[in-house]
Amino acid sequence: MKEQLQLLYELQQIDTQIQADETELAELDDGSSAEQALAQEEQLYQQMQQDLAATQAQLHDKELQLQGTEDDRESKWSQAYGGRVSDPKELQALEQKIAELDRRKDQLEEETLRLMDDVETKQQAVADNEAQVHQLREKLQSIQQNYRTRTEQLVAELTGLRQRREQLPQQISPSLLQQYEQLHQRSNNLAVVAVVNGACSGCHTSVPSNYVTRLENPTEVLKCESCRRILVIPD
Repeated sequence: MKEQLQLLYELQQIDTQIQADETELAELDDGSSAEQALAQEEQLYQQMQQDLAATQAQLHDKELQLQGTEDDRESKWSQAYGGRVSDPKELQALEQKIAELDRRKDQLEEETLRLMDDVETKQQAVADNEAQVHQLREKLQSIQQNYRTRTEQLVAELTGLRQRREQLPQQISPSLLQQYEQLHQRSNNLAVVAVVNGACSGCHTSVPSNYVTRLENPTEVLKCESCRRILVIPD
């Protein structure tokens, strides 16, 4: 009987481990969520790069306009005060144009400075986002590697467990196996439990003191008086 109960306990351990492995395998993170997060961040990165490029183009355009305005003002200034204009009306018109160019120059300088600030801010944002993309990519690679490794481990373990699971019932008496199957179904998949420190490890209820002695060399199936699971003292 002792050998039969040990085989039955082994069967229980195998069934428990198979269930645990199958659950873990089903719940393994394959990286889908991390992949989606990376895709979203990469899309944002592309948008931010495009926005930065557009702002840089605007800045370049303003700088060209400013340079053109400064060149035009210098030309008008030379024309007005280079000794080539003697007509007061012509001089007055040139001075008005110079004043207009000064106002235009001030406006362009202000807009250029604002765009330079925008470019600097967006460059920093792009750099921060690039770092985030890199971090997410490394995280995804780590998750996927762990998924592959752990999947291989679980599949290999399950293969061995299932092979042993097929062998064990042939070594257990049909009546004992039938008790196990019935208990397994109605006891939350836990039909055989060890006695640990004088208590049932299934429901943690103390077992009668004489059970320990009887379980060391069992001649019958002993069950927990509380949860009715089969008790054993594992070798």
